Amino acid sequence: MKTVLNIIFAYCLSAAALSSCNSDPRDDARATPPSKLLQKEAFINVMADIQLLEAASKGKVFRNDHASKKVSEGYAEIFNKHGITRVLFEKSHTWWWEHPVAMKSVLIEVTQKLILMEEDVRQDPAFSDK
Repeated sequence: MKTVLNIIFAYCLSAAALSSCNSDPRDDARATPPSKLLQKEAFINVMADIQLLEAASKGKVFRNDHASKKVSEGYAEIFNKHGITRVLFEKSHTWWWEHPVAMKSVLIEVTQKLILMEEDVRQDPAFSDK
């Protein structure tokens, strides 16, 4: 019985050692993109603006006959506002989505940013329901 337990223990220890050797660096929550791409805070800011644009589009805020044009113009305005190009955004977007654990924290922070923005609007007397 003791030998069987030793074998099981050795197997578990070997499996743990092998799995740690094969860890994927894309699963590191602290992964940072190369300096030529958008870093986390900048990417969060751009993504928050894009979420607002996409929500407006899906919420039929834009007239149907010009919706795709308005969305394209909206993306151009967002890129201009943040001083980036579409290519830089797309390369950064690809990098972040290839690092799912890091991207999860980005999405959480984008959501938190949007919630704070909504709270600010709700507290603005110009937008009150009264």
